[in-house]
Amino acid sequence: MAIENLHHHHSTPHDASAVSASGSSHDTGRLVAEIQQWMISQLAEELQINRDKMKVDQPILSCGIDSMQVVIFVAKLEDWLGIRFSNNPLEEHSTIEALSHYVADMAGKRL
Repeated sequence: MAIENLHHHHSTPHDASAVSASGSSHDTGRLVAEIQQWMISQLAEELQINRDKMKVDQPILSCGIDSMQVVIFVAKLEDWLGIRFSNNPLEEHSTIEALSHYVADMAGKRL
């Protein structure tokens, strides 16, 4: 499934099962990269900015996202991966890079 279509299908990433099955860092790296690309696409669309302006090591909250957009972004992320956060994950994982690693770990444990 192409990255562009993931936000329309609310399914888990196709690479998520590979992480569970093999546990290799290569598979985990692919899942992290896929999650990062999804996050960049979602945030760029929500904020109406060019995705090239999004930096994975920049705090997400510094991109001009407001509190309602954060709620929407987190809800879409939960739906896409079939996971639930107990609190706002951006409080402890403020960048796309940090959040994608945290979410990939959560998704891998869920499978």
